[in-house]
Amino acid sequence: MLGNKEIIKLINDGFDPELIAFEFDVPKAKIDKAISDLENIRLKEEEKNRKKMVLKQERENKKMAEKERKEEEKIKAKEQKENEKNAVKLQEMKNKYQELLQKGKSNCEIKQSEEEEELINKKIDNIEFAMQKFPELDEKKVKRDTVSFILAEIFELENHELTYKQADKICDLLNSKILSFEELNKIRIDQKDKIGMYVYNGIKKMQKKLVKAIDIEQEGIEDIGKLEELKNKIPKELQKENVILVGGVYDRIDGKISKIKRAQIDEKRKNDTISTFGDILSGIANGKVDEEYAKDLIEKEAQNRSEEKSNKRVTISKEQEKQRIYMEIKKIIEEDIEEYKIEDSTLALEQIQNIFGVNNVEASSVIVKNLIKSKRYDEAKMICKNTIQDDTVPKEIKLLQKEIKNEEIADMVLKGLNMEGTEEQKGEYFALLEKGIKMGNIDLSDIKLAKRKDGFSITLFNIWSDEKFKNKNGDAR
Repeated sequence: MLGNKEIIKLINDGFDPELIAFEFDVPKAKIDKAISDLENIRLKEEEKNRKKMVLKQERENKKMAEKERKEEEKIKAKEQKENEKNAVKLQEMKNKYQELLQKGKSNCEIKQSEEEEELINKKIDNIEFAMQKFPELDEKKVKRDTVSFILAEIFELENHELTYKQADKICDLLNSKILSFEELNKIRIDQKDKIGMYVYNGIKKMQKKLVKAIDIEQEGIEDIGKLEELKNKIPKELQKENVILVGGVYDRIDGKISKIKRAQIDEKRKNDTISTFGDILSGIANGKVDEEYAKDLIEKEAQNRSEEKSNKRVTISKEQEKQRIYMEIKKIIEEDIEEYKIEDSTLALEQIQNIFGVNNVEASSVIVKNLIKSKRYDEAKMICKNTIQDDTVPKEIKLLQKEIKNEEIADMVLKGLNMEGTEEQKGEYFALLEKGIKMGNIDLSDIKLAKRKDGFSITLFNIWSDEKFKNKNGDAR
């Protein structure tokens, strides 16, 4: 009779269990057991194969994970390297920005060490003492030696940069009859003695130092009276001999005086406008202006101004004066956001149109500039958008949109220059900034970051580190 293994083999080879039972006279129970055993064998084989597949999949997953990890590390390393480069670029921009700011600061002080200051002041005292004693001297040789001593002290001072106070005192001392050609001729040793020429040259050198010291001193002065005093200290006799040096200092002082006077005139005009139209200005800012009162006040003030000027034989119509009043109020609203920050831009826009009779574009310009100053860029953009009709963008609105974009970018740049984050954060910020600028096709020269006291505007072009990009997107304006 067939054993269990033989039955399993036959079934496994494809023979029908019933046929095996009949042909080999195998009991049904034995056939059923063989079938059961065969099923268990198959299950074990399937489990074994499943485990193999699982192990294979795990190995493949592990291999894939390792590959992905290495790729991620490679990407992170690349990003880190790029971040480090970008952080360096941002720092370079910051350094350049600070350097340009420093260049514009007034160099209104001569820096001397304590030792140098003491040495200079000692020599000035020596010259003063010698000048005081000179009239008491009788012998010609002693007088000649005293002048030689004064000259020696002067020539020693040539190697030092003098403060205004020091240079002014020396020149005052040297501006003495004792050192005139007439007096010096009396103490000459012989005809070949050139003491007069030496003294003349020494005085001129000290006068030049005085002019240079005046130029430095005036940079820190904003008082017209003091500036005039400084200008009057410039030696008149030096003007013809050194036109470039003296003329340059004169021009700078005169230019500064004119600038201060213009600023004073502008400030007075602004204060007069606020004094007269303060209620209108505040009302437009807070949205509570009485439009009829405002119109009536402007009408009366325009009439008064026109009549006052006609008495002075100057003909300016009331309408012209109304336009001037509008320009004065407009300028204050656009610039003075500390006092007149607009609360409701839509309402203020309507009020300006109603009070001054200007069109929507003109009124929008006033509001947008106030919003730009207060860094409310999204609101400014919305005002511009609402001004556009039939897909036609007025030229004035295009210019305002450009101004908004430029000011917004300037703020982003300044934020980057002043940020205190990690190197990674700085690098990421620069990358974002650079991407925005390149995608926006920005002219770097239009992004104004600061204006120095000397009038120089620092733009993004001045501090951007990518020379190739600079050449394509800006100029050295």
